[in-house]
Amino acid sequence: KLDELKGRSLLFFNEEEVYEIVKDYPTIKVKSVEKKFPNYVEVVIIERLPVYKVISDQTLYLLDEEGVVIKEGQGDVADRDLIELSFEGINVIEELQIGKQIKTDRQEMFNSSLAMAKTANLTDSIKQMTIKYLSAGEVRDVVFSTYTGVDIVITKADINGETKIKTAIESYDKCDVDFIKSYN
Repeated sequence: KLDELKGRSLLFFNEEEVYEIVKDYPTIKVKSVEKKFPNYVEVVIIERLPVYKVISDQTLYLLDEEGVVIKEGQGDVADRDLIELSFEGINVIEELQIGKQIKTDRQEMFNSSLAMAKTANLTDSIKQMTIKYLSAGEVRDVVFSTYTGVDIVITKADINGETKIKTAIESYDKCDVDFIKSYN
């Protein structure tokens, strides 16, 4: 599809055309588009890899690290490589669509939670991530449930959440006693 752009003048080349073509392919995204004078355009694309799984209306959806739906109905619910994403007190306000980011009624909280998970690089140890917005905003927590049965709860996650999760993961990793990990 990108070959269709060959032979065009760089002076009149619109970079948005590249983004328009790539949007038809939900498993890739454009990282950058740069005109290189005198005669070519450099396009860097990257593969969107599944990080999260969400079940909605008995259908499994796979999402990338930005919360963009990249596949529907593929994969295994028990797949250890994927973090199960769940919500409490947060509603998905639009139908899940391939190629689009999940839209919730607490979008800032959702985006903050994704940033926290990305910062902590949690994909190999986290089984589930639960985003909570309860009691009219008094509870704004993100709970990271590990495969070892430990819940790492980040309270008021929308305030310095990335710093909090880094500190929590460092403490978790340094601790050698499972009892302390589980109950402290």
